Amino acid sequence: MFIHCRHCGDLVATDRATGLPPARCPRCAGVLHAAAPPEPTVSVASLLRPRPDPAAPPMAVTSAAAPPAPPAEPTRKASSPPPDDASRTVPSFARSRVAAASPRARRWLWVAAVGLALLLVLQGLLAERARLAAHPAWRPALERLCGALGCALPPWREPAALALLARDVRAEPEDPTRLQVSAAFRNDARWPQAWPQLRLVLSDIDGYVIGSRVFTAQEYLGGAPPAPTLAPGATAHVRLTLKEPGPGAVSFAFELL
Repeated sequence: MFIHCRHCGDLVATDRATGLPPARCPRCAGVLHAAAPPEPTVSVASLLRPRPDPAAPPMAVTSAAAPPAPPAEPTRKASSPPPDDASRTVPSFARSRVAAASPRARRWLWVAAVGLALLLVLQGLLAERARLAAHPAWRPALERLCGALGCALPPWREPAALALLARDVRAEPEDPTRLQVSAAFRNDARWPQAWPQLRLVLSDIDGYVIGSRVFTAQEYLGGAPPAPTLAPGATAHVRLTLKEPGPGAVSFAFELL
């Protein structure tokens, strides 16, 4: 007896005893029928193996042929908001603390920063007080500052504010070679001034200088000044006795330095 192969259509002879075709087609090797499974053999070891407890939970059976599960993609972190102005002005190692600080703590940080800036400005003013005190715009503020802090300022110097009230040069009657010099000046400045130096210049009839000298306050006052400075509106008197540098001195000039 013959049957047609369901794969290639060729005729395949069947077994006379069983009436079944072969397991595979002789032409295309296609499967014609499944072979009967062999009867299981029972071994002595399987009979002696303990039976599983029906009350125990069943164990999960994993298939060896199952492909491994793909790794889960990491979840993307939510983008953090841009840092505020406070976090931009502080170093990176301190940003976390500033971000976690309360509004009251941030306010105290700004107060401390402003206080530090004012302290630096104050130190700069004290370091440059001698130079700044020579300017009329800075002098009042520095006087108040040094009055509160106990620091000292150099005396004010304004020779143009010293006004000559009188001046005279005469020869002594007993000795014509000796000259009597007298003068008076007043401080018209807003602040007390340091005692000025006095320059006396003697000239002849042609205007040539025949003698010139600069005198200190101790010399033209005849001793130590009565005060460290000349107060505003105060008047000082000059008294000098000089030897005439040469004959022919007919004119003189005073200059306060």
